Amino acid sequence: MHISWKGGLATVAAAAMLVVGVDYATFAANGDSLILGHLNNANATTVLTKHGPGPALKLNSAGPGSPALAVNSGHKVAKLNADMVDGKHAKALLQVKNVGRVFTATTSGGTGQVTYNIPNVPKGIYLATYTANFFPQGTPAAPVAFSCFLLRDGSLVSQSTGLSAAGSGFYVGVNGSTIVKVVPGTDVNVGCGTLSAAWTWGTKPLTATLTRLDGQTVGGLPTLRGAKPGNLSATH
Repeated sequence: MHISWKGGLATVAAAAMLVVGVDYATFAANGDSLILGHLNNANATTVLTKHGPGPALKLNSAGPGSPALAVNSGHKVAKLNADMVDGKHAKALLQVKNVGRVFTATTSGGTGQVTYNIPNVPKGIYLATYTANFFPQGTPAAPVAFSCFLLRDGSLVSQSTGLSAAGSGFYVGVNGSTIVKVVPGTDVNVGCGTLSAAWTWGTKPLTATLTRLDGQTVGGLPTLRGAKPGNLSATH
């Protein structure tokens, strides 16, 4: 029987390379090739430099639920910019500032109803408040009613009325508030008036404040347990 040791040596050599290859793939270190599908170790930074157009590295995942990249650190990576975060652009992630815009009437008063425009209100949702006090003063026999209000596109969204029955030395204040949504083209107006002919401001002319809110939620008012429908019950 003739045995070819040349072939046997080749087989042994191939087996040895296979064993070394497995070990190499598992413990690849500095200066070694990157072995796909295996753990690669290094104690120095790996740098990939590409010359020419296009990305230096492209990672493809298997699809939804399979991220193309995973990291084990929560530290910020300098100069790593993301176009979208959780489906939102950077501008959508900025915190809305609760900016207050204060407007004060410059007139001394008026006759009947006087309406003022609140100019250049940016898009958003606002807490709108208004306050004023007025003259003439009324009497118990002839009280004077004075109202202030806020309009959105000509429709009344809030109104507050004060009734003066004092003879002298007292100005009746009127205060109101509401939430108003402003979109491009929205006309916001505030005003005051009385049916008692001419009137003037007291110590405080009409002042309106619009404070930007982060958003708005709405809901109903459930009746308290044991309360009769239609009656408001207070708790202390």
